[in-house]
Amino acid sequence: MSKKQKQQSTSETSTTEESSHHSDVELNKRKSSESISSEKQRKMKKGEPVARKVKNADLQPNKQSRHWLQFFPVPFIAMVMGIGGLALVFKKYATLFDISDTYYLTILYIAIGTFVIITLIYIAKIIKFKKAVIAEFNHPIRLNFFPAFNISILLFSIAFIPDHETVAEVLMWIGVVGQIPLTMFTLRKWMMLPFRREIFNPTAIIPIVSLLLVAVPMGKLRYVEGAWLFLSFGLFWWILMIVSLFVRIMWEEKLPKKFLPALYITIAPPAIGLIAYQAIQHDWTDISRLLFGITVADFAVLLALSFDIFQMHPCTTYLAYTFPMDALAISFLEFHAYYDSTVSKIFAYIFAYLALATVVFVLLILFSLIIRRIIFIPEKEKIKSWKEYFQKKK
Repeated sequence: MSKKQKQQSTSETSTTEESSHHSDVELNKRKSSESISSEKQRKMKKGEPVARKVKNADLQPNKQSRHWLQFFPVPFIAMVMGIGGLALVFKKYATLFDISDTYYLTILYIAIGTFVIITLIYIAKIIKFKKAVIAEFNHPIRLNFFPAFNISILLFSIAFIPDHETVAEVLMWIGVVGQIPLTMFTLRKWMMLPFRREIFNPTAIIPIVSLLLVAVPMGKLRYVEGAWLFLSFGLFWWILMIVSLFVRIMWEEKLPKKFLPALYITIAPPAIGLIAYQAIQHDWTDISRLLFGITVADFAVLLALSFDIFQMHPCTTYLAYTFPMDALAISFLEFHAYYDSTVSKIFAYIFAYLALATVVFVLLILFSLIIRRIIFIPEKEKIKSWKEYFQKKK
C-alpha cells in the first residue's frame, strides 16, 4: 500500500470515528432533552414549580430593572384597608359615645389620600413595568390583593352613609360593578386551573371579604335583596375556603413563616358578615350571636399562637393585622350597641384602641422599612429576621 493510500484510509477512519462520536453526542443530547421534558410534564401534572430557563439578559442587572417602582408590591393597598377600617371604627365609636366626628373624618381623609397616592403609583407601574404587574396578577398569593382596591372603595362608601348618601351610592355601585368580574376571575383561577397547594393560604380569604363587604352599604342603603345575595354568597365561599385552609395546615403541610401574620385575615369574614347582617336586620339575633362568637373564638385562637406569629420579621405581611383588627373592634361596638352594659362598654373601649394601636404600629414599621430602603427591592435581598432589621443601616 502506497503512502498516499495509507493517509487516505487514515483520514477516512478518523472521519468515520468523528461522525460516530457526533452522532453519539447528538443521541445523548436528545435523550437528556426528552428526560427533561418528561420531568417537566410530571411536575406540571403534580402542580410543582418548574424551573425556567434563565437567559443571559435576565442575569445582567440594568438600571430599569432596579427601579424601586418595579418592586412596589400590590399588597401595599392593604394599608388603605387598615386606615379606612379604622375610620369606620371611630365613626361607630363617635355614635355610641357621643364624641366629635373630627377623629373619624381625619382618619377617613388620610385613608382617601393614601388610596389616591397608592393607586397613582400602581398606575405608573402598569405603564412602565407591565411584565411585573402581569407577574403579580399570575402570582398565587399577590393575585388575592387586587380586590383590596375594590374593598377600599366600598369602605369609603360605608363611611359616607348617611351624611352623603348620593356619593355613598355611587361608590357602592362602582364597588358592585368591580366586584363581579373580580369574583368570576378568582373563582375561575381556583376551580379551573391545575391544583396548587399555595392557593390555599390566608390571603385567599381577601376576595371573600370583598364579597361580604358589598352587603354592608347595600344593606344600609336599603338594597336588601342585593345585600342578602352578596352576604350569602360570601359566607358560602368563606366556609369552603376556611375548611380547605385548615385541611392544608393540619394534615398536609404547615404554612411558611411569612404567612403567619396573614392568619389574622381569618378574623375578617365572620366579623364583616356580622356587620353586614346588622346593616340588613338592625337587630341582635341568634345569627348575630353565632357570627360574633366565631369572630371572638378565632381571635382567641390567634392570640394563643401570638408568640409564633410575632416572631415574623418586619415586612408587608404585617398589613394583614390592620383590617381584621378594625373589623373585630366594630364587632365589639355592635355588641355594645345592643347590650349597653358596663362589660360591653369596657370591651368596646379596649378593642377600639387596640385597633388604633395596631394600625399605628404597622404604619411605623412600614415607614421605617421605606426610610431604610429595605422594602422596594427584589425578594431575595429583603431582610429575613428582626436581627437583620436592627442591624441594617439607614
